Amino acid sequence: MNKTEEFVKEKALMQKFGDKAMETFAKENYVPIIRPASANFLRTLVAIKQPKKILEIGTAIGYSGKLMLDACAVAKLTTLEIDFERYKLAQKNLKKYKDRVNFELCDAGDYLLNCEEKFDLIFLDGAKAQYLSYYPSLMTVLNDGGVLVADNVLQEGMTTGETEVKHKLESTVDRMNAFLDKLCKNKELMTTIVPLEDGLCVCYKCKQAKGETDEEIGIAIASRQ
Repeated sequence: MNKTEEFVKEKALMQKFGDKAMETFAKENYVPIIRPASANFLRTLVAIKQPKKILEIGTAIGYSGKLMLDACAVAKLTTLEIDFERYKLAQKNLKKYKDRVNFELCDAGDYLLNCEEKFDLIFLDGAKAQYLSYYPSLMTVLNDGGVLVADNVLQEGMTTGETEVKHKLESTVDRMNAFLDKLCKNKELMTTIVPLEDGLCVCYKCKQAKGETDEEIGIAIASRQ
């Protein structure tokens, strides 16, 4: 971590958000949760967006879910987790929000394929190798005017080539690059990669007028840039 990264993390931690008990549990039990500066970015974005319906892919122990629910009092959260123990622990950790949370013990890919709901904000923090597979369904369930946030897109610098790709992660890194390419080439999206900690990709799905073509969407986006 360089001095700039340390500075940003320090300023995030000054705001004393989050849940210390969950943070301690995650550290002691090697459960990956969103990092401090990225967590601060996410909760700020949620507070600005004020989404009514949030989809989280990768509940873990409920840490990110709590951040988002605290940042937006009107939000209802649907959160997906495939691991039973984490699913049960997240229910316990978020019991005070039980009227605002729909916990799903499921494979995210299967859920997305069969989902008929639309969401104002999607936080993607599940299996990194599956981001690419989720892409078509994510575009379907994200509302026009909605925001997609994907965590860990830089893969410790392996995505950009700054660090050497570990052999066992070659496929994951290739798939992450392909996922980012699809987001950046999609004319319905405004996409930016935020080089904060392990990287966040933030996409805004442009509101499409009825009958508007892909070409017209591209022209509209270009005119705003």
